[in-house]
Amino acid sequence: MTTVAHNSSQDDRNSAIGGPCVGPPQPGAAWQWATRGLALVALGLSIYLLGSSLSSMGVAGCDESGGGCGSVLSSRWRSWMGLPVSFLGATVYLVIFIALCSLGPRASCRHRRVAWSVLLPAAVMAGGAALWFVGLQALVVKAFCPYCTAAHVCALMLAGLILAARPIGRDPSAAWGTAARTGLLVVGAAGLVLLIGGQVLMPGSTSRVVRGHTGPYDSGPGPDRTIRLAGTDIQIAPHELPIIGSPDADRIAVVFFGYNCPICRSEYQLFKEAMSRYGSRLAVVWLPLGCRPDGDGSGHDTHEADDEHDHSELIPDRCNYTLLAAAVWRHVPQRFAQFHNWLMTDAPPMLRKTPTDGIPSYEHARAYVASLIGADVLAQALRNPSLKAMVLPWRGWRHSLPDGTGVVPAVSVGNDLIYGEVTTALELFEGIERSLGIAPLIGETLSPAKGAETKEQTR
Repeated sequence: MTTVAHNSSQDDRNSAIGGPCVGPPQPGAAWQWATRGLALVALGLSIYLLGSSLSSMGVAGCDESGGGCGSVLSSRWRSWMGLPVSFLGATVYLVIFIALCSLGPRASCRHRRVAWSVLLPAAVMAGGAALWFVGLQALVVKAFCPYCTAAHVCALMLAGLILAARPIGRDPSAAWGTAARTGLLVVGAAGLVLLIGGQVLMPGSTSRVVRGHTGPYDSGPGPDRTIRLAGTDIQIAPHELPIIGSPDADRIAVVFFGYNCPICRSEYQLFKEAMSRYGSRLAVVWLPLGCRPDGDGSGHDTHEADDEHDHSELIPDRCNYTLLAAAVWRHVPQRFAQFHNWLMTDAPPMLRKTPTDGIPSYEHARAYVASLIGADVLAQALRNPSLKAMVLPWRGWRHSLPDGTGVVPAVSVGNDLIYGEVTTALELFEGIERSLGIAPLIGETLSPAKGAETKEQTR
């Protein structure tokens, strides 16, 4: 009897809202361990993604051809007003975990009230943000990051457990009533609106420019012309690679991309505007990734070998599209621009690989290539192992760039590299003109001093 009186008196003294402490109740041990475990997993994933974002080293298993986490982590939705969203997530999950630890078996009534006052709005923010980002991946980016999705699933389960433990309408006491809980939920909803509004109304820059080596990077027009990839010592020959425009154009950009990459497909439309803006002064080398030395292009769909002499084995479709492009370039190079534009432009729904995927199915893409170069020529090209030997170095070149991730898109322009999603034509124009010192056919140009300085570096 003395112990009960002592605890009641202690609770009264610890109450932050006056009067006897009536709620909230103490959750069970199973609930506490489940919620703490989910919070820790979500926190760990967020910290890992944050470290990847800050170090620019990429994430394990991320497909360099841009069909999955690469598209998500380089999209405009990866940040909020300049801050990585993984930082915001890690902060919320850390706060939730600390609050959950305050609900231990010896927690006083005051500590429980404080903990729940934190948990309710944090649960709304975590669960609502998870739904927001899953929706963005499914409907806007049209690609999924497994690490992000796992964190979002944990957040949804965590929010469900927290909100189910303190539903509105239970325990309508003066100290912990419906109005108080509703107010906390409104605070959480306000935080969620701030997140979504900030991303929609004030999108931050999703691309970044990295300065590579200084000095000459272009040997100049001619059959032996070479271009040095920014930040590396790798020299590539534009006359021998898939290119749109003349390999003897004044300036040449090099784009690493994936045909399945939604961001790459969107950015291609901006490059079409750039080609119109600069005309014959600019050419672009297009290097699709997806093929790996072991024959695994990290895709899932396969096509059967044409006959027993087919050396393509069962190459997944990301590599298939790359090989089709290489076949066009090798056998009918003047048709490469036509095929590339066709493949990078969203196909009619009946021709698409999936209903939500703009790229044509492999079967339709192969039939289109056959119409360009001939069915027999295509079949022979795909049986020839030298075709894959031609495209394999491109992946190594991409991994040799300073960030070392292999994620696309990545653009080498002069001595600069542009990583991530370029969202506007103006942003792309500024990067090209700053790095290559090229002037548009019509309109304002770079300042003479800056243009002369950049032009001098190319020779």
